[in-house]
Amino acid sequence: MPFGRMANYYDLLLWAKQTEKIYEITIPEGKVNVKVIFMEDFISNGWIEYATFGAKMAGGWAEKDALFCVKKNYDTSSEKFLINYLMHEAQHFADYESFPNLTSTDLEYRAKLAELSATKETIYTLLGKFLNMSSSDREKAHAHPFASFCVLRDLSKEIFNQEFVDDIKKWEEVSYQEINKASIKLIKQHTKDLNIEGAETVKEFIRLEINN
Repeated sequence: MPFGRMANYYDLLLWAKQTEKIYEITIPEGKVNVKVIFMEDFISNGWIEYATFGAKMAGGWAEKDALFCVKKNYDTSSEKFLINYLMHEAQHFADYESFPNLTSTDLEYRAKLAELSATKETIYTLLGKFLNMSSSDREKAHAHPFASFCVLRDLSKEIFNQEFVDDIKKWEEVSYQEINKASIKLIKQHTKDLNIEGAETVKEFIRLEINN
């Protein structure tokens, strides 16, 4: 029974059944075991579900040692679950250990690159999502929009040799294999940069300017 905030409002989730499963997830630089707790038979799934008559609801959340997942929200054989959810969070788990002081923007940058390193069937949908949410205003944007901007900025430089390509049709002309490969290259370079800065102390690395 978690009690916390959802979009700045206090919230309460209650469920009657849960099961656990361990997944071994391959991320760009290794493997991570992720424990997922699937929640079912909800008594309360928070104010968003109530306010939207069930049209929207929390999909789950991450803690330091496990993921809590609303089971009915996912097809567990899909890329949405295996990559956009599990791989994204597995990258976070690995980074919590490797870079304990890293701030959320760099964490999200790495997790989004991890997603793009493996996505195939839904790669252009994912890129479109990142384009729609991206923001270069680091002061006003939350971690996800600024990280999305930096991911697309750096991939644009790598693939198109341009500063920022915001036309999804241009991305659709690039094979998923090339996007996968470029994403792996970027996250490995980011890891190298973080280690040079100092893995135990580094807080952030990505900046607004174009990475060379």
